[in-house]
Amino acid sequence: MAIDIDEALKKPVGILEDNYSFFVLPLIPAAIDLLTGSVRRPGGMLGLFFSAYGLLSFLAFLVGIWVMGGLVRMAEEQLRGGRPDYNVGLQVISERWADFTVAAVIIAVGTFVGLLLFIIPGLLWLMFVAFTLPIMVVKNLDAVAAIGESINLIRENLNDVFLYLLVLVVLMALVDFVLSLIPYIGGAIATIIIDPYAALSVTIAYHQLEGGDF
Repeated sequence: MAIDIDEALKKPVGILEDNYSFFVLPLIPAAIDLLTGSVRRPGGMLGLFFSAYGLLSFLAFLVGIWVMGGLVRMAEEQLRGGRPDYNVGLQVISERWADFTVAAVIIAVGTFVGLLLFIIPGLLWLMFVAFTLPIMVVKNLDAVAAIGESINLIRENLNDVFLYLLVLVVLMALVDFVLSLIPYIGGAIATIIIDPYAALSVTIAYHQLEGGDF
């Protein structure tokens, strides 16, 4: 099956306009983003990784993965005709936080090593693990199995996925850039908007590849 990029990018907008509950969970990583922004950023990759800024950044990433897992669960219920509130997301976070943590560590380490190897391997790694959370939530797999399945699925649909993710990333980067112009809170606002949009879009794209009809 192929990804309908138009549907995968436009359908989340209508869902978010109809269900504001999707904006609640991202308040958590948004608050951490605000705290991280108040800490001085060191220079160099290793300095960044082992500094207070780096630790806060990883905490934001970890909590962001938990929240994205909760948002994917909400997206799944929404796509099946429900109208989930944030409690649905909190429930799956409380049940799967350990699995989400393992996924976050594997993704973070792979990205860090890949970026050290002249950046491109890190970006490719991020592309190949893009469907990890939807697979974990939809198929109830652990992190390692879900990452493996994501890699295989994307390898089989490489051109489709690459084009879709390229458009998605550019779109999110533009939104982030515009909102980040707002002093102090722009980055947090971007997180609150981009996270649920990304969760919905990636979940829709995943189901399209798997032949789902929503």
